[in-house]
Amino acid sequence: MKKTQYLFAILLMAAVIFGGCSNGDNDEDDSPSATSSTESTTTESTTTESTTTESTADNATDSSSNSTSEASNESTTVTKDITVDASELASTLEGLPKGSYNITVTGVLSSDIISALKPSLRQSAKLSITLDLSGTTGLTEIAESAFKLYSITSLTLPESVTSIGAKAFIDCSSLKSITLPSGLTAIKGQVFGYCSSLKSITIPSGVTSIGQQAFMDCKSLSSVTILGNITYIYGEAFQNCTALSSITLPDSVTSIGSEAFIGTSIESFSIPSGVTHVGQWFSYYYKNSGSSTIYNTSLKSVTIPDSVTQIDYRAFAGCTSLSSITYLGTMEQWGSITKKEDWNKEVPATVVVCSDGEVSLE
Repeated sequence: MKKTQYLFAILLMAAVIFGGCSNGDNDEDDSPSATSSTESTTTESTTTESTTTESTADNATDSSSNSTSEASNESTTVTKDITVDASELASTLEGLPKGSYNITVTGVLSSDIISALKPSLRQSAKLSITLDLSGTTGLTEIAESAFKLYSITSLTLPESVTSIGAKAFIDCSSLKSITLPSGLTAIKGQVFGYCSSLKSITIPSGVTSIGQQAFMDCKSLSSVTILGNITYIYGEAFQNCTALSSITLPDSVTSIGSEAFIGTSIESFSIPSGVTHVGQWFSYYYKNSGSSTIYNTSLKSVTIPDSVTQIDYRAFAGCTSLSSITYLGTMEQWGSITKKEDWNKEVPATVVVCSDGEVSLE
């Protein structure tokens, strides 16, 4: 009995020991498996980061390549001085690469040569042309619409020119400056209409008139110098010249057309002493008011000479900032002026300052 019990005890102990060993083996098997899984995850993460880095590097390379390409394109833009005979001007301009060119022309110039420039100079963003024609001879007249839509930034005309046709430079939106010949006698209708880049103009002494809409929509025009004895300024001559804040007219002016200065930024205006009738120069007040009325909020002061005998219908109506009106004659003379209906409608000025006192407008 004791032997049987002893044998049973031995077998029981062996089973326990064997079971413990089996559990230990399982623990050892689990540990490498977990480590392997962790290492695999880390490796995949590293690979992803590597791929991202390579992608970023590729993008940077592409960006650098694009920048280099753009810089290369910019470097191809040229600036060049060219002197050419008038007979070769058209062929010289033909096929010019993108760039800025200062072109001086010599020899005999004609209207046909100017016309031949159209295919090359027809409003092109790739060219910036400064054209000096002052060294040429032969050309006496610039034909109507001759330079229309040309890609010229600056132009000097020859002294031989005495006449410039209507609309000669209309829609030359690149034109910033022009030198007119001293022998010019008239600036005709729309000659510089819609030249939106034109910044200044000097009108030669021989010019006697500025035509209808001559500078209409020249939105960059801020300086107008009149050297001569102009007598007529036609209607809408400076309409929508939004940058024009001042202008001095000679006393030779006898007539200013309707709406000549609508849309300008002129703040103070002295009417020339040759003028006898004051018209609707700065605003347009529609008879029923409303959306058709063009108000003027810029004009603040006006000086009226004693030559004026009539102030026309609604002459200053809608000039909502006009707070100062000065008349160079006496109070009695002011009283004798014919003033048409609503000449000062919606004008804030309450008095006219005369040479010998004030006259109430209320």
